[in-house]
Amino acid sequence: MDSYPYPPPPPPGADFESLRAYVREHLVRLSPAPDSLGRPVLLLCLPHLLPPTTLPPDLLLAELRSLLADRIGLTSDYVALVYCAPSPADPTASPAAALGYAWFFRAYRSFSRAHRKNLKALWLVHPTPTAQWLIAIARWIVSPKFFRKVQLVDGLHGVPWRGLPSSPGPTEGSTSNPSSGNLDLATTYLPQAVLAHNHALHPAWLIRTVPPVLGASLIAGSDGWAPSTRSDLGSVPPHLLPASIPIPRTLVHAARAVVRGSRHEGTFRIPASADDIALALSRLNAEHAAHDYSERMADRAWPPASDREWVDAVDGLDDVDEHGHSAQGYGAAATRIGAAVLSRYFRGLPRPIIDGPAIAAAAAYRDACSHPTNPIDRSAVVAAVFPTVHYRRVVGLAMLACVHVHAHAGTSSRMHSRNLARVWAPTLVGIDNDPTATLMAVADDDSPGPWLIRDWIEHWDDWFGSVEGVGDQCRTAVHGYLPH
Repeated sequence: MDSYPYPPPPPPGADFESLRAYVREHLVRLSPAPDSLGRPVLLLCLPHLLPPTTLPPDLLLAELRSLLADRIGLTSDYVALVYCAPSPADPTASPAAALGYAWFFRAYRSFSRAHRKNLKALWLVHPTPTAQWLIAIARWIVSPKFFRKVQLVDGLHGVPWRGLPSSPGPTEGSTSNPSSGNLDLATTYLPQAVLAHNHALHPAWLIRTVPPVLGASLIAGSDGWAPSTRSDLGSVPPHLLPASIPIPRTLVHAARAVVRGSRHEGTFRIPASADDIALALSRLNAEHAAHDYSERMADRAWPPASDREWVDAVDGLDDVDEHGHSAQGYGAAATRIGAAVLSRYFRGLPRPIIDGPAIAAAAAYRDACSHPTNPIDRSAVVAAVFPTVHYRRVVGLAMLACVHVHAHAGTSSRMHSRNLARVWAPTLVGIDNDPTATLMAVADDDSPGPWLIRDWIEHWDDWFGSVEGVGDQCRTAVHGYLPH
């Protein structure tokens, strides 16, 4: 398991105020936003605990009692969220054991009756075996009414976040569900170690459940952690990757093949053989696995994709002339394989590029563009479709390939922007697993989905080319691969 950076601890021999500042910043705090019922949300981040020799447990208890007294008071109801995840670098570590069992019972008894009574819900996220054993022992000591408020959840999916699907269920051994409002994930403090640990256990939550814009903000706020991108065509969607991640090597190969063969008729419309696509991808993956190609090299504008890799990948699959000479990876067959690889990448993402909010923004943008006097404002569409630079970059590369195919529509490719948009719409558009709504969004050329894709192709420079970190990388990736 990877290790993830933690907040820097106070220096050895730190004074009381430095230790107190660490506790307030990283261990005990109030969420900026209350829950949906207006109640304060108390956060306790046990993974940030330090050894008792560095941070006295009594200081944590004192700060906890001070926050309850000064910020919540004796008359306000409140809820609490406790992160119990162990260190991802040491899964055997237990925050509960670090504090000592007696500390928890002393903490419970030191709280006033009003504070114990006014706590309406308590979520323990990623409870370790030690924490679950501690809860089982405490049932014989602590009031049964208190335990009706406790909820053990084995991941962040078990917390009732506002606007997200409900949890599939509590951890085994949990008490009954507490009656509570929903919490605001966008404003709730989510420690980096907890996010990383949760992603290791439940990757579908961040990839499939959290909306793209919110997921991108969580990654941006983690300051040093991002989901692994080891696979060229892996399942991590682009909006969860930091801006320093280059364009995946396989996409560069595919885009180059399409640009070089953009004169071939029916590119993106005439399919390649499924067996040929699978064989080409397996060869590329084998080639990449044999070398140390890191996609996290921030000093590279694009990955060093070798032409030899693509020629070898389509060896025996591409066209040959009357003398039996290979087209060197850029014949009609290789071009169709490249087009299929581009499409397959986007079809394989856990979330469609153009989802429900993006369709709504596209429809509003289309309607505004129908009036020549209206100023062109793409900001709403950009915010809905491209949460991060990397997201915009991979779409921009695919659309740049379409630009070159469209450029030869009148002479050879026969694929105008309308044809390309019609072909790409089923790949890029999807609305909340609702086939009917998706069908309406791609029903004809002027539906929001195809219309937006056509606008991307016809005004590529405005959408991608003039954007820092997007236009230059996309152009450079295919530079020198125009058809002869």
